[in-house]
Order: sequence, then structure tokens, then C-alpha cells
Amino acid sequence: VYYTIWSPSLSKGALFRVPTLGGEPQKIKDDLNGQISFAPDGGRFVFTRSIGDFEAQMIIANADGTNEEKLLEAKAPDLLDSVAWSPDGNRIVYEGFSVFGSRLFEMQLEDRSTRQITDKVWCCGMHHLTWTRDGSSLIFYGSDRQGPGQIWQLEYPSGQVKQLTNDPEGFGLS
Repeated sequence: VYYTIWSPSLSKGALFRVPTLGGEPQKIKDDLNGQISFAPDGGRFVFTRSIGDFEAQMIIANADGTNEEKLLEAKAPDLLDSVAWSPDGNRIVYEGFSVFGSRLFEMQLEDRSTRQITDKVWCCGMHHLTWTRDGSSLIFYGSDRQGPGQIWQLEYPSGQVKQLTNDPEGFGLS
């Protein structure tokens, strides 16, 4: 089981692994932002890293944290956050954000080409990006306006977006 922790004593996020039957956690990687996503074969994962306040990188590494490879770099005002590796292993979807909002993009791993998936803009970030098992959609938490976040579905590759929840209280992140 892999999990991330951020605390003032770590100064940035850290990724840990613990055996499913218990045991001591093992630190796998320092210096990462929140969400990670594994390749379908489980051999590698993708994550983002902030470099100060004005630069971010999208990086892949082996499941044991070794062999980092930088896929993408962004500089302010455009930065990177949430990531999701596709079920077929051919692409990574990621959140690009700025003061103007968050948008979804994809990178084709074969040639590293990128494209914006949808024109929709979310104001307050996108969290927990997750592909459906068949790769036909992404599910995530976000807000398209000031106010409580909701759960959304983005059809792939069309980019059509559908709000799945409409709770006036929104949903907490955990």
C-alpha cells in the first residue's frame, strides 16, 4: 500500500509504502505534491513536484522511487498538479492551473505530445483524478465556480463533462 504525507517536518510531501499485512512503512520518495498514479503494470508511477513557487515538474519513477524521468516542466503563471495514468498505459492526464483556473490536459507518452482535453475551466482545482477501468472517462472532484466542490465525469476522448453530484454542502477531501 502506497500513501503520501505532507507535514511541516518533511517540508514537502513524501511517499511511503507499507506491506498489506502490516509492518514498518518505508519512505520511497521525498519532494512530491499530493496525488500519484501508477502505470497499469504497477512498475512505475507519475507525480508532480514544485520547484519553489514558480515552477512545477511532472515526473515518472520506478515503483521503488528510483530512476526519475522528467516528462514536463511548467513555469508560472501555468503550473501542474493532479495526475492520472491511463489504463492502457499510453497517456497521462494532468491538471494545468493558473490564477485563471484549472484545465485538463493529456500527454501521449510515445512522443510526449500534449493537448488540452476540454475547454471547461474549474476555479478551485481538480482532485483525485481517476480513470474508469475501461478508459472511457475520468472521474474527479472539483468546482467550476466559487462554492462547494462536486464530483465530475469527463468522457474521453470527447472531453464532454457531466456533473455527477449536486450537493449544496460539497464533499470534503480525504
